[in-house]
Amino acid sequence: MSLEQTADELRTFIINDHCPPSRTGLHGERHTRSPLVIILRMLKILQSSVDTALFKIDEVSDRIYKLEHKLGNTVKKFTACADGFYQIREACTTLREELAEASGTIIGATYN
Repeated sequence: MSLEQTADELRTFIINDHCPPSRTGLHGERHTRSPLVIILRMLKILQSSVDTALFKIDEVSDRIYKLEHKLGNTVKKFTACADGFYQIREACTTLREELAEASGTIIGATYN
């Protein structure tokens, strides 16, 4: 039940049930609703609204947890990729340096 529905239901309840005309029973006695019955009915209406809100909060909380879990996995994957790229760059730099040294030696040995 939405907040607007709860407010409408409470308004209707207060107008229709809280201030009813006095009723006459079978033996001529007058019946009016006790304040306790009125309060209990209002509490039931409010409890229904609170239950709905808590259910929605649980749904949102579950979605946030799942997104955090996915985000955590994504961050770990990006970190692993970044580490891999840094290692490849370092390996390429080392390979280039060694090729430069080796090619100079090969060329020098070829001319001798």
